[in-house]
Amino acid sequence: MINLKVLIHIIKVVLLILVLSVVGRALYNSILEVNWKVLTIKPMPVIGGIGILLSSNWLAAQVQQKFYQKFGFKLSLLQGFVLYALPAVGKYFPGKMMSVVGYTGLARTFGIPVTISSLGVVVIAVFGVMSVSLVGLISLLGYPRVFPELSRTGAGIFSFLIIFFLLLFFPAVYWRIINFCFRLLRQPTVKPDLNSGPALKMLGRVLLQNFLYFLGTALITSGIVEIPKSVFFVLVGILCIANLTGFLAFFTPAGIGVREGIILVMLTPIMGSGIAGVVAIVVRLIQTIVDVILFISALFFYRGPKNPGD
Repeated sequence: MINLKVLIHIIKVVLLILVLSVVGRALYNSILEVNWKVLTIKPMPVIGGIGILLSSNWLAAQVQQKFYQKFGFKLSLLQGFVLYALPAVGKYFPGKMMSVVGYTGLARTFGIPVTISSLGVVVIAVFGVMSVSLVGLISLLGYPRVFPELSRTGAGIFSFLIIFFLLLFFPAVYWRIINFCFRLLRQPTVKPDLNSGPALKMLGRVLLQNFLYFLGTALITSGIVEIPKSVFFVLVGILCIANLTGFLAFFTPAGIGVREGIILVMLTPIMGSGIAGVVAIVVRLIQTIVDVILFISALFFYRGPKNPGD
């Protein structure tokens, strides 16, 4: 009888091969249709996009810092950046679990117990999913003529998300769920100073961070590929949806194949398959280069184990 873990691994491999083959073929067909005149280098959008991306990382470091302060752990802004950027390279490994393992291990060197950092992974990831969903929906809902089907259903989805998030942030509900999970794991319950007000502020930071990240990515892309100004914020929304789908696709490292597939599907009706294929490839290159630069920077700034309160 096949072991359950082996079966899950086989399913993940099959799904990954299927996605890569389908999307790879679609990208290949798109590239054949490309008018290479769409490629151009505009220094100002590229430089502006890089600046915006850098500011998004500063906010990401703040999110890490402020979250653990609520549990009594003092992180510097630099430590927050390292905690955000260094483990992220783990998403390029199968299963994406290396990111979680790396994150909790790194947090421990800053004096944060695995129990609390594991909670941090979940909470900050949930905040990220919320914010990317909202940014993506708002960006796309602003252009009903581009996605008429979305405009008809988007208002309902948006309202549902708002109600769900407000319920989730109600402390009596939120922390009961968290502490219930801790009891199942036979871990001590927590009582952090994170009620509705600070939680919503944290969501605001994550929301702004993700908006700036995708805005910067779209701006750099527009400096390399000729993109009509009228669909610029549509591209921001599409990048949000593509990254969110790639993040949730557990079977593919760093969302490879899934992100590109979503960009192709959503951008082709607007700009044609040729340009959509080029944009998908350019975005992947930008995000990979950014991840590598962040990893190297975080590695450079990492100063080894710290005692709590250092």
